[in-house]
Amino acid sequence: MILPSFSLRMSNVSRKRLSFLCAITLVVLFIFFFWRAEQRGLLAMTSTNNQQFTELYFTDTKAFPQKMVSGSRYSIPFAVASHEAAPFTYAYRIHVMEGGKTTITDPLELTLAPGDRAIRAAPFTVHDPAQPLAVTVELINKQQTITFRVTK
Repeated sequence: MILPSFSLRMSNVSRKRLSFLCAITLVVLFIFFFWRAEQRGLLAMTSTNNQQFTELYFTDTKAFPQKMVSGSRYSIPFAVASHEAAPFTYAYRIHVMEGGKTTITDPLELTLAPGDRAIRAAPFTVHDPAQPLAVTVELINKQQTITFRVTK
């Protein structure tokens, strides 16, 4: 079987036109790629304007205990910073896990205006320094946590 063929003289397609067609094809492919990736949840398109979020972090790593003594009380400072659109009341609690036992404080509340930051402390008492220890601060209504861990 012989396939029909034709010859196209290069004089019919200019280099500018060929470059333009290649550029258009690439742009269409990129747009399709990003659109499809976003559809599948592989790419998130976000804007830096009007984002609302909360920061939760330990403030002073120098305040972390270097050596723990049984029966001693320690405190780790943490911060909550509001980047919300309106004043927000945060509910938080402290989880202390030591050697398989967990102690959870009653929820506490903290109200912050947009752009405000508050520093609080996570207090805990060490009963057995040889046991692994984890102190977790949980923002209940934001579902955020930070954890300080000590292991041997």
